[in-house]
Amino acid sequence: NFWVSEGCFHYLQAWIDFARLPAASHNRKLSFSGELYEVVNSRETGRNNGVGTLEWMNYDDIDKTLDQTQYDYHGGLQKPTNILAAIRRGAPSNEIHSAVIQDFRCWMFYSPDIWPTAPGSYGTDDPTNHGQNYTYFNDTSDLTSGLGHLALLPPDILTEFLSWLPDLKSYLALSRTSRMFFNSLTNTSTFNRVLRRMSKDPSRCLYWLRPVNALDGEVVKANEALFTWYNPSANDTQLESASPLDDVKFPWVGFIRACHNSDSMRNRQRIWGQIKQVEHAWRDYRINGWRVDRF
Repeated sequence: NFWVSEGCFHYLQAWIDFARLPAASHNRKLSFSGELYEVVNSRETGRNNGVGTLEWMNYDDIDKTLDQTQYDYHGGLQKPTNILAAIRRGAPSNEIHSAVIQDFRCWMFYSPDIWPTAPGSYGTDDPTNHGQNYTYFNDTSDLTSGLGHLALLPPDILTEFLSWLPDLKSYLALSRTSRMFFNSLTNTSTFNRVLRRMSKDPSRCLYWLRPVNALDGEVVKANEALFTWYNPSANDTQLESASPLDDVKFPWVGFIRACHNSDSMRNRQRIWGQIKQVEHAWRDYRINGWRVDRF
């Protein structure tokens, strides 16, 4: 048998894009749990004895930290980049301690459900002015300026195309192919619109930023933080159930920067990466069936 924590179980259900998985090659009717059991146990390599980790899973080195404690966490170290930089610039002890926490990747143990709040969102006199240092983007700018033949595509189709890139690194790499691409794709309104679309469904690279409804209290917790970035006025027309992430005025660029610096969101993205590995195995299972018959 194998064990999955309640949180990760709900993340599996929410983040695997079952709508885009092929139909199973067998005709047996299995529940989500039953099919997950077969996906995990029918791979060519099984679990590591005594540990329980899956040999085919890349755990981003968290598996090397199984024996660590709050006094001994050497297993997570990859490169002491931040530690060396802090020592070289003569940083005070508290900054060196923060560098140690980063290099030893202690963020892997943060709760993955603490969304960052906007700068200055606490203690301000005007609660509607949260995130005031960020631009409220609109959807009226010219997306196609400087894109050459790609400008022949309608702006909405081009935005859709860009939103299917596998990650933000690919988007930024595309923007560096020419000066015109850079000016067009890093335009804040364009970038904001693409980022919003990148979070639309489980097959796109930023969907993990959305809270999972099945986890008790996660939507409420997320919205408390998200509304510090954009708090719509009473005159704005939107559904009560709509996420601030879907509003065209939500400052995605500033929010993404904050998530990049958030230990909680970094850990959430790590879990997303592992679940996408399970989705890859699930797709193979649906197409090819059991790799090994252990049943």
